[in-house]
Amino acid sequence: MSVKKEQDLGKKSEVKRELSQLMASQRLAALATESGGEPYVNLVAFAASPDLAEIYFATPRATRKYDNLTQNPRVAVLVDNRAAAAVKLEDGMAVTAMGMVKEVPQERRLEVSNVFLARHPQMVYFISNSGTVLFSLEVELYICVFGLDRVVSLRVPV
Repeated sequence: MSVKKEQDLGKKSEVKRELSQLMASQRLAALATESGGEPYVNLVAFAASPDLAEIYFATPRATRKYDNLTQNPRVAVLVDNRAAAAVKLEDGMAVTAMGMVKEVPQERRLEVSNVFLARHPQMVYFISNSGTVLFSLEVELYICVFGLDRVVSLRVPV
């Protein structure tokens, strides 16, 4: 293996470590959906799978968000650490995760609920409501922005 490839692998593992830390430290994300050519953004409580391949969130069926997700499952999720601890813009990190959402099938609902509730135990009644749907974003790509101008893309699996 060439020196450059070894350096690239080292950088990738460092970015993955920082991505894991960000996803573990933040509790809310901006979910971008689309319907009929109109964009729509919501804040959602989320939890990432340990391997970062999936991002879980929930929504009631009787929402515009749910309608948008079922009409067009292609979404983006933005997670950022700048506001949480008054991080300077140039020191912060923002990540956009892009991919397709799917309703969590019944056979995985307990597993995904446990991951989600480990991060958001106060949402147990929301998750257990029959009108609430658990979704899984199957991440295809992470775009990580460090500071104001360093951008690194990671394909999943990372």
